[in-house]
Amino acid sequence: MKPSPAKVAARYIVAKAVGFHGHGMSPKSMRMDGPQFSDQRPIPQSDVDTAVEWLETDRPDTLVAYSRGGAVAMLALEQAAAHPKVVYVAPAWQRGWANVHPHGTSGVILHGDEDARVPLQDSCELAAATGMPLRVVPDRNHVSILKDKENPGAGIPVPRNKIRECANTLPDWGSSGTGSKEQIEQQRAFVRALIEGD
Repeated sequence: MKPSPAKVAARYIVAKAVGFHGHGMSPKSMRMDGPQFSDQRPIPQSDVDTAVEWLETDRPDTLVAYSRGGAVAMLALEQAAAHPKVVYVAPAWQRGWANVHPHGTSGVILHGDEDARVPLQDSCELAAATGMPLRVVPDRNHVSILKDKENPGAGIPVPRNKIRECANTLPDWGSSGTGSKEQIEQQRAFVRALIEGD
């Protein structure tokens, strides 16, 4: 029996997606094809070279860049000729991994409202700097957000007029460390207000 066009398209998208994993992970633990990076801080040029080579050889349609992999992706995309759609998932671009200068690309930013490792404020700043859409997924933390890595429509969109508010008012707990219960509650309150239309 011939598969439906929707099933064929879904298989094609998954087949052409590559993942740049986070700190302490591997492509296997991220459950996506992609290169293996070191866990060095700052990100070494060898990781960037590996990322560029992977992008230019594999030519994926979509790059899923998770946590530290988000910073690697930003550095690699400055040098690579290939520019896939990027799904930044809780990108740790301001967590001290590298001195990166965000630039717009097609794709989306996903972030969980319960993320205690990478503040939602960082993704709001990234959205403000790049013009990329930001979607916040309720009840997701820094690890559970990976359930949505291949679903760029997950969560709720943060309206453009709320991006700057988010970047200016939500807490940032520095380049390392973990958010407090109060800081996480501030993130959750911001998302509840979006849901309720405030």
